[in-house]
Amino acid sequence: MFFYNLTSTRVAVFLFVLAVSLVYMWLPLFVNFALLSSEYFLKLAFMTFFSIISLLVGYSIPIFDSRFRPQAVRIRVGVNTVHFFVWTVFVVFLVITLYTAPAIPILSALAGADTDELSIQRGAFLKGREGAEVALIYISTIFVSAFLPYSLAKMFIDRHKFRYIVLLIFFGYSISFLQKALFLNALLPLFYVASQRKKISLTTALMIVVGCSAVLYLVTILSMGGAANSSVVVESGGVSSPDFYSSKYLPSGAIDHLVWRIVAVPMFTAADTLVVLKQQFDDLPLLGATSTFFSGLFSLDRVYLEKLVFEYEWGWNETANSNAVFFTEGFANFGWFGVWVYSFFVGQTFRWFKTSDDHAFKALWLIYFLGLFTGGLIGTLLSNGYLLMFLANFFLRVWDKESVTVRAN
Repeated sequence: MFFYNLTSTRVAVFLFVLAVSLVYMWLPLFVNFALLSSEYFLKLAFMTFFSIISLLVGYSIPIFDSRFRPQAVRIRVGVNTVHFFVWTVFVVFLVITLYTAPAIPILSALAGADTDELSIQRGAFLKGREGAEVALIYISTIFVSAFLPYSLAKMFIDRHKFRYIVLLIFFGYSISFLQKALFLNALLPLFYVASQRKKISLTTALMIVVGCSAVLYLVTILSMGGAANSSVVVESGGVSSPDFYSSKYLPSGAIDHLVWRIVAVPMFTAADTLVVLKQQFDDLPLLGATSTFFSGLFSLDRVYLEKLVFEYEWGWNETANSNAVFFTEGFANFGWFGVWVYSFFVGQTFRWFKTSDDHAFKALWLIYFLGLFTGGLIGTLLSNGYLLMFLANFFLRVWDKESVTVRAN
């Protein structure tokens, strides 16, 4: 029952609020008063509190609940049609991507490539594409973040005979270019499905955590290339060091690197985003210019905020970004009003996950959680495909008369 309740969409918003408050409110307050004083840590903490209030207000108001009632008019779509479309397009995409890629990072890592070479290859694998190949970036993010997890969850709910084959394909692609936690997009929806079927015991959960940690550690080791084999150990200071909560920190190994990336990087990247907005734009609202879609729609000069933050932290890199928690994007574009609106909308979306009766859709909430926790709302909705998923859940019903349903709440 513990994991059944833990993964329930009824508690999803409260787990999100807890995680956001710990990392973006309580942690910067602690660091500011105990280790590294910064007015931007205080500003981030207050902004987080403001965002949480708006998010809970948005969650509490039943604006679109009527779309989830049994009598709501929807278009029926066959489940096999969904699976065929998703996996056919993805396999074609996979063949084209691997064939046209200058190199496959995981193979280069196994062959002994160094850190700099792997960094270049990872950027060139998708982000560095030019011309018509730019479409591969958007296909990848939409499918890997939303379409594939949805179809995969539906296959496991219905016990589809090809479910393990497509899981291996998805998992293999997710680690092929050494994007550390991408494989979680394949596993988190399945964890939800198994938990809602009450098939996850404490022992099983521990095995899953150990397995995921091992994969994450291995991918980190591989992505570090030759640097991971160095015998030189840097006295980094660990979590008690003030530098640990800044981009100045130099991890002493793969485990130290993982802890730093998980604990500190999201927090100080959000604070650094506020620094960049103040220093380079004097906190003036960018009015949507941080989004490719809105900058094109309103003829604005595109502001690559994530790249500017990365440059502030580590120096310029053509393909690298530093993404921050969703409400900093709202502040960047529309000031404090943007923080409120973005957070209110996010609260609404968590209500949709709770209210929906599509269990495969509900299984996506963990991925959506992670996307907003370390990334922008507009990118999550457009680039990651969640706007399409929300609209589909409003107006479509994926139907299979022989489907085996799973109890979920």
